[in-house]
Formats: sequence, C-alpha cells, structure tokens
Amino acid sequence: MRKFYETAPRILEDYYRKIPPSPPDVFLYDNQFRVVLHRYLMEVIKNTIVTLDVGCGGGGDLLKLPVISIGLDLSVTQILRAAELAKKEKRAETKFFIVGDAQHLPIKSSPIDVVVCSEVIEHLPNPKYCLNEISRVLKENGLLFLSSPNAGELYIRFGRKLPRKIRLLMGLLLGYLPKPCLELQVSSGEAHFHILNFPDKIISSLRENQLSVKNMTLTEVRIPLPRLFNRFPFLIRVWWKIDEIISRSLFLSLLFKKHFVIVAQRTH
Repeated sequence: MRKFYETAPRILEDYYRKIPPSPPDVFLYDNQFRVVLHRYLMEVIKNTIVTLDVGCGGGGDLLKLPVISIGLDLSVTQILRAAELAKKEKRAETKFFIVGDAQHLPIKSSPIDVVVCSEVIEHLPNPKYCLNEISRVLKENGLLFLSSPNAGELYIRFGRKLPRKIRLLMGLLLGYLPKPCLELQVSSGEAHFHILNFPDKIISSLRENQLSVKNMTLTEVRIPLPRLFNRFPFLIRVWWKIDEIISRSLFLSLLFKKHFVIVAQRTH
C-alpha cells in the first residue's frame, strides 16, 4: 500500500497539469465538503493549541491553520513535500511532519486538541483502528473533524453491482475518473482506493471509541457529465437549486449526496 501512495500523487498531478481547471463556481460546488470542514474548523481553531492532520498529503491544508500543527502521512514523498512547502512559506517553526500509519499513530496519548481526518478513512482496510487511535491521542473534550465519501449515495450503490472494470470504464466515460486514476485502480487493486463507508456505521464506530457526534452534514449532489458543467458553468446555478431541495430531507440527502462531514468530541 505504501508503494501505491508514493506513486499515485505524482501520476495524478502530471495528468491534472495537462487539463484545464474547472470554473471556480463548479469547483467550489464540487468541493463543498472541504468548505464545510474548513468552516467548522475555523470556528474552534482560536482556542486550539495543537492540531493533528491525519493523512495530510502535501500539507497544503495544514499550512492554512494559525496554530501548532502536526501532519502525518503514510507517504514519505508527500511528507518531504509538505515539510519543504512549510519551509518555503516560512511556517516551519509551527508545522511538523511525520511519516506514519493512521491505524497506529506514533504519538503518545492525549496531547492533541483537534484532529482533522479528511478523505482518509475510505483508504483504510479497517477505519475502526484509525478512530480508536484518534480517540487515544485526543485530549478530553478534544474535537475530531472528519469527512469521507458517502457509501449510501445511489450512484455508488448501483455502481457497485456492476463488474469492476465496467464501472471504472463508466466512471471514465461520465467524467468522474481521470484516465491515470482508472489505470491505477485496475492495476493496483481497489483496496488502495475508496472502500466507502455508510455514515451510520462511522457514527457507530465513533461512539464505540468515546467520540460523541456533535454535527453531521451531507454535501454535494453528484454533478452529471462534469465536462458539460465545465463548458457551461451557468448550469451550476440550477444544480444549487436542486441541492437546496434535496437538503430539506435527510433521507434524500443520504441517497443523493456524495460526502459527509462529521464533528465529534472526545468524551470521558
């Protein structure tokens, strides 16, 4: 698995450099989970001393935090890049990076005020181990900010019933998977990519690990044919209206929204 995560970021970055970026409105909508996560985080960060970002990748999000922060990632390459970026941005004195496994955090118990775990648990064979470790390193009343794709989304539910290579090809044709991502999944095994989780299962695991859920938000209705929206960005206004209607119902949100964002607090 480590070898995969050393290789994947470079291949995908090379690909994305060659394609035009999405218009800002489309990009913002399709990344609402990041907006919501950041908003929740900023509401509490002023009272925070130490933050841990589990699965920090290249460290871009970590550098935005105005506090002492620790970034952890399985990839040596990503950690080196994150440390170099922190040095370049003159943030090296408050940003620290370590190579480690989210399921076995190399940190003593209870020193962390806030843990961020964004788009990580779906890449783990057993998220319960990660949540147990997060609970262990959090101080009492410390907060966890977690996001992950929603396994209950209808597109995912029906897609999983198709043969693997067919659904990956469909994803490519519909514009959901760039070609390098498709090749990585086919060649390396799906365990390296999304092993999706239902929100209720994650909530149950959080409670088992003394993490009380304070808030859960479901974000983004999947955009059909992203290339069409990229070409005609005004369509995103219609999609926001559809999103607003779906948001009125938790049942519909669980069926049609792509991500969930959870805020949980460490209890006694």
